[in-house]
Amino acid sequence: MRNLKRTLSLALAAVMLMGMMVVGAGAASKDFTDAGEIKNVEAVDVMVALGILEGGDKGDFQPNSILTREQAAKIICYMLLGEESAEKLTTNSAVFSDVAADRWSAPFIGYCVNLGILAGDGNGHFFPEGKLTGAAFAKMLLVALGYDPSIEKYTGNDWVINVAADAIEAGISPKGLVLTNELSRQNAAQMAFQTLTADMVKYDNKGTVITNADGSSIVIGNTPAESVPYNDASKNYSDDGEGLGYQQFCEKYFADLKKVTGASETDAFGRPGYSWYYGKNQNDDTKVGTYSDEADYTVVVSKASKDVAYWAEQANKKLEFVTGQNATTFKGNGMADPAGKTAILNVGDVVEFFVDGNNVEQVIVNRYTADVITEVDTDVKDADAEDGVTAYITFDNAGTFNNTDIAGYNADTYVEDAVVAIVEDGDEIIGSYVCEAVEGAITAYTSTTYTIDGTKYTKTGTADDEIAGDVDFEEGSYPE
Repeated sequence: MRNLKRTLSLALAAVMLMGMMVVGAGAASKDFTDAGEIKNVEAVDVMVALGILEGGDKGDFQPNSILTREQAAKIICYMLLGEESAEKLTTNSAVFSDVAADRWSAPFIGYCVNLGILAGDGNGHFFPEGKLTGAAFAKMLLVALGYDPSIEKYTGNDWVINVAADAIEAGISPKGLVLTNELSRQNAAQMAFQTLTADMVKYDNKGTVITNADGSSIVIGNTPAESVPYNDASKNYSDDGEGLGYQQFCEKYFADLKKVTGASETDAFGRPGYSWYYGKNQNDDTKVGTYSDEADYTVVVSKASKDVAYWAEQANKKLEFVTGQNATTFKGNGMADPAGKTAILNVGDVVEFFVDGNNVEQVIVNRYTADVITEVDTDVKDADAEDGVTAYITFDNAGTFNNTDIAGYNADTYVEDAVVAIVEDGDEIIGSYVCEAVEGAITAYTSTTYTIDGTKYTKTGTADDEIAGDVDFEEGSYPE
């Protein structure tokens, strides 16, 4: 029996809700050893599929490492030229004193400088390993979309304000991202991803450049930047008409990238959503991944012996019924679909409602179960290694899985004795996260709750008794 004295590893309702928000991944992101750290899953999946971003030598993505100026130059070149053509870029001369001609990034830097996307400090230096801010990367992406840096005043004292305004207007600035902060790789992926569906722009007249006595310059007589018309529906990147009428970046540079919607495009949990494909045809070989729509209402079950209809009422008093025999999908251990679609739920089950008007179109019920990792075996077979497998993870109850079949897997935290909340679906774990561990004096308890250092915790209906039910008390620590 595992010795968990005075340590209660909890799969709590609140924690489950947090965990649910980061589960699911496409073919690219889930294969990285640090997949659990990747929050911008869709963006990373698409940018990796396009060959714009790649992982490290150790199979990780390093999502939180800060992007450098030379790395950003490479990303822009790959976006504008494609992987194959970008790799063929060469240079025989040094554009900057700190960028030798034989430096790996020199061709990318030189290309971006020639297009006006990048510049040095005015004294011959580029600082290739300098950390990049979100504003600096936004400027590069805007110029790639066709914005003129001189016309739009992306230089001078107010350049950050001007860039930020245009980045928000163009839709390439992620919500909540502070552009003046240093930019992580996964946030760079998100910005580049949003650029894919941003409109290309052009100027009917770029005006005349006037050079002042102090060497500064202004542009006069220019027309404003306008979106490029593009009305061929057959070449639109999205089958639902999104962006129709104008040319998006991906339509110009990645014509084989398609966003497909429809009833068949559901994620591993059964949530309605859409898929990205990259290839001439849309099939399993070209699918990048499927990504769910955001639920209109989400409820975490806090009372046992209540069915789905009851929790629909708790989500919103207007949701008085669940429509259709096939409206409810159950995922997780012991969640076989009941004939009446009104299963009695356990405490901790997560119920998501997708609504059209007042009608519930789809209900997804997720049941996480706490399990313990008993073994991590990194001696993988050659055939599995070729498929990106780096470890076999054995759980006490669920059995053994390839790390690539565990959504949310993180090599640093999915270690022996870790308590993990999982949702199984056949031979895959479609959602998982490491449970929060709480240590301290137990001052009160019931059959369903524990109070530790003054905070009450609720045991979920699926908690393993060895993990959260049978707590061993050391002599003298038994609560009065």
